[in-house]
Amino acid sequence: MLEQLDELGEVLPTLRAEFAARRPENVPDAPTHAARVAAKLAEPAVEEVTA
Repeated sequence: MLEQLDELGEVLPTLRAEFAARRPENVPDAPTHAARVAAKLAEPAVEEVTA
């Protein structure tokens, strides 16, 4: 199994590049953790209001 993971790690960058090059322009990028964190940090701070 570890050998298969190593092989996947070798071809994964090529696969990602090929899929990105062939993706139609109307299809958005998949959400990533980094993108979600950046979006969260860009949001204005919202204070909780308690009554």
